[in-house]
Amino acid sequence: MREPVDMGGSPGPGFRRNVPAGFAFCPAHSQGFDAMTQMSMPILQIRNSNGGAWSVHAEFPDGSVEDVGGFRTENEANEWIAKDLQQWLEKRKRKSDA
Repeated sequence: MREPVDMGGSPGPGFRRNVPAGFAFCPAHSQGFDAMTQMSMPILQIRNSNGGAWSVHAEFPDGSVEDVGGFRTENEANEWIAKDLQQWLEKRKRKSDA
């Protein structure tokens, strides 16, 4: 198992992951170029606060960030990305277009 590494730019030492430095998940890469042209896809990081709650940190191409929290486990955060991310992005886009 890898040692925890600081992901850089995290708000504190409690935000650490067992992944190589600089690793992040970008859904647009898994969905192809068409998905990326339809909406601005964020770079996602799953974060843990000092062994407590988990959150998904989303950084958008315009530099804005948003955190979706309240996950009890890393697996719950991953499931939210797989099942609910697209709907969340669409809802967020509708709000910004209004």
